[in-house]
Amino acid sequence: MNLDDLESKAIQDALESCRGNVSAAARMLGISRNTIYRRLNTK
Repeated sequence: MNLDDLESKAIQDALESCRGNVSAAARMLGISRNTIYRRLNTK
């Protein structure tokens, strides 16, 4: 597993635990909502 995969997994896990709430997941991870969207749309 490389760093990109690990990052995507962390984002997916945060979104699951927040039931798809991107704002809450971003706060949990300490990143912006735009970063989440950018990371998920690059794959």
